[in-house]
Amino acid sequence: MMPDQPPDAWNPADSSYSSPAPTPPRPPRLSLGRQLAVGIGTGAAVAIGAGYLPFYLLTTVRPSSIALGFSPATTFALVVVVAILEGAAAGLQPTRLYGGLVIAAGLAAIYLLLYLIRTATFNIAVGSGAVISIGYAAFLWLLVLAAVISIASGAVALIEDLRRPGERPAWTLYRRSRLDRAPG
Repeated sequence: MMPDQPPDAWNPADSSYSSPAPTPPRPPRLSLGRQLAVGIGTGAAVAIGAGYLPFYLLTTVRPSSIALGFSPATTFALVVVVAILEGAAAGLQPTRLYGGLVIAAGLAAIYLLLYLIRTATFNIAVGSGAVISIGYAAFLWLLVLAAVISIASGAVALIEDLRRPGERPAWTLYRRSRLDRAPG
């Protein structure tokens, strides 16, 4: 250390100081086509898996001895709304719209689940007037809990987006380049 410099000043002769690490390059942003493909794929998977298959089974395949307390057509329509919101959120993940869409999808899912919870019992008629009742409200309440957690994560993303302007990179599709890796 040189005598005419304060102790915290940078000294080129002192080897204990190092230069700051370079800022890694931003990951590439997804193209609009890929964002659309991700959104449409997610929405279609939700609509088919949670909407069409149960609707088909409840209206075509189910025996007449099972009594439902809800309308399969209304349930299918609500699932399609949730699927559209989920698909839009997945497709717009690296944008500032993501948090709000996740919150909207979570609220729509809670509305759908509360619609189903109010009549969460299958009544199956067997034999000579006997009825077997199968309740599934506890399972639906667990799904409501998952939707609440989804809303919380959407709120965190929304708050972070409001605090930091600019778009976020899509973390799920980011691959590290050779420039980002440590030497050696």
